[in-house]
Amino acid sequence: MRSARFTPVVIVLAVVTAMVLTLAATQLGQSTKILNSVEHWSADWRSALLADRAPTQHPRIGVVLIDDDAIAGLPYRSPTDRALLAKLIGALDGAGARVIALDFLFDQPTEAAKDRQLIETVRKAQAKIILGSIDDRVAMRPERREFLASFLRATGATTGYLNIRYEIDGVIRGEADPPTAASSSTADSFAAAIAKAAGAEVAAPAVRIAWLKPPADGSDTFLMVPAAQLIAPANDMERRLAQMLLASFRDRVVLIGGDMSGSTDRHPTPLSKLVGEPLPGVVIHAHAVAQHLDGRRLRPMEPWKEQILAFAMALGGFLLGWRYRVNSWITVTVPVILLALIGAIFLAGSRTIVPFAEPALAWSASALLGRAASWILRGRRVQWYEAS
Repeated sequence: MRSARFTPVVIVLAVVTAMVLTLAATQLGQSTKILNSVEHWSADWRSALLADRAPTQHPRIGVVLIDDDAIAGLPYRSPTDRALLAKLIGALDGAGARVIALDFLFDQPTEAAKDRQLIETVRKAQAKIILGSIDDRVAMRPERREFLASFLRATGATTGYLNIRYEIDGVIRGEADPPTAASSSTADSFAAAIAKAAGAEVAAPAVRIAWLKPPADGSDTFLMVPAAQLIAPANDMERRLAQMLLASFRDRVVLIGGDMSGSTDRHPTPLSKLVGEPLPGVVIHAHAVAQHLDGRRLRPMEPWKEQILAFAMALGGFLLGWRYRVNSWITVTVPVILLALIGAIFLAGSRTIVPFAEPALAWSASALLGRAASWILRGRRVQWYEAS
């Protein structure tokens, strides 16, 4: 039997097949849960393994966590005690923090005196204060939405929406899109508002957060301090430690958020592939702020480039299937290796997430069709497609 050479007719057949499979893979990728799951799984591993890693802790961001120790002895856990928040703001402001952001939603009253104390502390602070808001995309009772709006107006602080982009599998990979409602109180995400207050230029929310892996020296990604260590020292040694810790927040952007036991504000992210646990919401916001301050950007590949990649994979799969006997190496192993290399090159070179599921599907289906076409035409001794 003659070898299956690449004649003009075969090339035309390969091109037509690749075009059809590219369109089919694109449609399936947009509507099939399995393909979406494969795409997210592969992108998460690449985002985690190839994420930027600084030599040491981020120099501009600090996180203060209100945990069980910070609220011990208080009469209620939620909403977070506003006198406690006021005390934290006062301490950080006195230490010279540049921006102080509170990852809390002030949508209901607590104790009137403590509510007033927090409002006055925010108004008098020398640091730039950023408070969290939400828009009409989040369901809320009218009276709570009204209280939130009036509270934020009373503080005079800059606000940013706390909405975060949840994917279909519950993993957080990026910031939420800007609100479309004209009545929205803010057009900036919480992270963007913080970054702008720190002097960064932010063009748009990040569809993909450019995560930071733990630093090479083994320290925490950000300066992270439990709130109790700053405001509730029990003896002279702890007071000296509190003073040292507060001094380390000078000129930093500081995010304050909750991380109490039983909290629902912990979420899986691509970094969970490495660290093995979900991240507190305030730490997710810190990662989003960091990329804006650093000028890093992680972006999906443009749709037209995705189609070119899928077409090239389908074309290569058909020609390989035509020329060689199809097996698991051609249909599975080759596309995985190729896309892994392409994905690593693009992610390292231009911080672009290359799609995996659609090009791999286009390759595998095209390789099978190429082999089937070769077997049918050659097996039936239809030789018009080959030179004599």
